[in-house]
Amino acid sequence: MIKDKQLILIEVPTVKKQYFTIFWMPQSISMVGSQITVIGLPWTATYYLNANSTQMAFL
Repeated sequence: MIKDKQLILIEVPTVKKQYFTIFWMPQSISMVGSQITVIGLPWTATYYLNANSTQMAFL
């Protein structure tokens, strides 16, 4: 058991941070778009188009 607790910091090179950001930002935008589709499409169909239950099943 360790009696003295020390904070260990690991420095990540800037290049790796940049690659992570390049991957993370478009992925986040894509997930937001997917959630808008999942929530917005059925809501639009029921609210504006007055879709019935059978039409909603096809969505």
